[in-house]
Amino acid sequence: MLCLTSQGIFLGHVLGMQKLLPTNIPPDNRPLALRYSTMVISHEKGTVKIVDANKISQGAFYTKGEFWLTKPVKDFIKMVLGQTDSALDPFAGNGHILDALQKNFNLKTFGMDINGGKWKKNDSLKKIPKKGNFFICTNPPYLAKHSARRKGVFDLVRNYYIKFDDLYQVAIAKCFEAARYTVAIIPETFLNSDFPMQHLKAACIIENNPFRDTDQPILVACFDTHFFDGHKSAKIYKGDEFCLEIRELSKSRYSPTKELKIIFNYPKGRLALKAVDGVRPKDKIRFMRAADFYYSRERIRVSSRLLTYIELPTILSKDLDLIIKKANSRLLEIRSSTKDLLLSPFKGNNKEGKRRRRLDYGLARYILESSYAEIHPDKKEESLFDGSAI
Repeated sequence: MLCLTSQGIFLGHVLGMQKLLPTNIPPDNRPLALRYSTMVISHEKGTVKIVDANKISQGAFYTKGEFWLTKPVKDFIKMVLGQTDSALDPFAGNGHILDALQKNFNLKTFGMDINGGKWKKNDSLKKIPKKGNFFICTNPPYLAKHSARRKGVFDLVRNYYIKFDDLYQVAIAKCFEAARYTVAIIPETFLNSDFPMQHLKAACIIENNPFRDTDQPILVACFDTHFFDGHKSAKIYKGDEFCLEIRELSKSRYSPTKELKIIFNYPKGRLALKAVDGVRPKDKIRFMRAADFYYSRERIRVSSRLLTYIELPTILSKDLDLIIKKANSRLLEIRSSTKDLLLSPFKGNNKEGKRRRRLDYGLARYILESSYAEIHPDKKEESLFDGSAI
């Protein structure tokens, strides 16, 4: 990690040469110094680190093993095999997905990759040739538009972000154009994205980290473009275990009214929120009194999203413990009824191998609003707190 004020000659050379780089030069053909970029770690601290622009711009995390072949996925592929005669991986990389398919289903496979190698060279984010009666099974590239900017590679991939904000979404859309059936290993955040879900048959969350070079939470999604009810009846699993249908998840997407004044990231707030699960199994997301929170108030920023202080001006100090109790109870109810899937996945599991989760501030606001309504069901908002206790 480097500080912007003391990065040294090498980083300055890289940054200077990047500005001169024509955007039509393929990443793997760039001079060595141009194959690196700077990723912003902290705007407040002015820290960055050097990253491999070639790897990042391709969104490549290589699949190895058969972790993704859960029973629901195998069942889907067995059904597909009755209507297709081969499998294509349009982002084949090292070919481990195709190896697993050959081993488990003894079928004809072929691959494509932007880098070529032993595969036909093809940029499948632009187009996947539709030749033959194949289904697609792949681990497409992942790279959100905002991450591309932060990691300093946006100029290399900007032309892909026309309709979608992540490369994996671009890839899925191209798969739909080329084949009826697609099995894709994609980020678990897909479930909370605005990508159209109508073709989704099943989504299998994989809690064990399958990659050596990232801890990106992932799932295996099974699609059928002749199916149009996925936004209601797609089934969601954790591994082999059925959790719920996606309609049940959709019903629980609560929105705050914003009629109650709640100030997030307020250093002098009387409430605190740990908005992410810790690595210790009992260290869960929770609301608490600010006095019981370990996080320094001086570290709170407008951009804080995991650890923060909150103020509710309409709450009397004597009611703080009650609203905290009700908020935590409501949070537990939501986590239980949605099998934790309403909360965003967070990178890295806890020490029991369970997926860590993050509570976004929209849902946190709803929880505090509903808790307030329980305490004061008939009370209109009025200023009850003068700030003197802050």
